[in-house]
Amino acid sequence: MGIRTKQNNGHTVLTVDGFVGSQTDLSAISRIVDECLSKGQKRVALALPADAFLGPEAIGSVIRSSHVLDNAGGRLVVISPTAQLRSVFKDLNLFSLVEIVDSHDVLSGG
Repeated sequence: MGIRTKQNNGHTVLTVDGFVGSQTDLSAISRIVDECLSKGQKRVALALPADAFLGPEAIGSVIRSSHVLDNAGGRLVVISPTAQLRSVFKDLNLFSLVEIVDSHDVLSGG
């Protein structure tokens, strides 16, 4: 599994490429978010693979990253999550922490 980064309309987009095992490991996003903030980049978007499964540790990484960005005046956006991930986000009340967009194209500049 790897995480690629690129710029898109004022966001640093983190694209997760595949995963090993039954859960998607997002521990690296916390470090990458810290690096983005050190460069003044406060708008971060996360693009997950269609077959991603977020276990407790991955959800914790999303929550931590969201809080860190929010405290710095930024925002975490999740791009086009699956219906299953949307359901998990709803059940855990994560919609108050992250913004959901349907595609890379709708990322707003900031």
